[in-house]
Amino acid sequence: MILNNQSIPRTDLERKGLTHFVIVVGKFDSGDDKRKPFFVLGCERGGKYVSTNKKLKFDQTRTRKCGCPFLLRDYYLASKVWRLSVVNGTHNHKLDKELEGHLEVGRLKPNEKGFLDEMTRNLVTPRNIISTLKDRDPENKTSAKQIYNARHRYKVVMKASRTEMQHLFKNLDDNKYFFKHRLVVEDRVEHLQDIFFAHSKFVSLFNSFPTVLMMDSTYKTNKYKMSLFKIVSFTSTETTFNVGFAWLTNEK
Repeated sequence: MILNNQSIPRTDLERKGLTHFVIVVGKFDSGDDKRKPFFVLGCERGGKYVSTNKKLKFDQTRTRKCGCPFLLRDYYLASKVWRLSVVNGTHNHKLDKELEGHLEVGRLKPNEKGFLDEMTRNLVTPRNIISTLKDRDPENKTSAKQIYNARHRYKVVMKASRTEMQHLFKNLDDNKYFFKHRLVVEDRVEHLQDIFFAHSKFVSLFNSFPTVLMMDSTYKTNKYKMSLFKIVSFTSTETTFNVGFAWLTNEK
């Protein structure tokens, strides 16, 4: 690879210590009989943010794009050597001393993605997932936001074309839960009113220890406006177990 004589200027921040920025591939062409192969590299903060018609959950959003002019261009010469040219070696933003928070650097590797999918299936919390990833690889720069996004994409793939209620019923059936639900018809449309579910192992425990039951209902708001009714019992060793759960539309 040949680098032309144009030098990349150093900022005051670079003189004080090591700084970092992330380079991404802007354009790439493998070439053919008429065109030479080339690729263009730029700063991850280059260009402008292109908004979509998708309605965002929060109105106040920010973008990392700031039109950074940093640009490198590389051509494959007839001598079978790549020639790298610095088109613009400056940045219009401060460089970072650490790579934490850069999306490209924190992208999950294939083996890490497989591990995350497995941990998500086993109901491991995101906090424990990211802690394990960083213990396995001290150089891992994945952020908590990327973990949440990867978990969301995996759940969307698992749900496929099923609705959320259909997906819930499938999971309950696959995990051998007993469940019952009631429907109510409003404006000729069926709506879920209540659903009760309990695991067979906990029902067996309840048959052995039916003396004391604690029943409580939480009223934390969720998007379905339904409260969670929870039934808990005790064993002879004073440990608790969940007998069953119910999502209720009202207290009746």
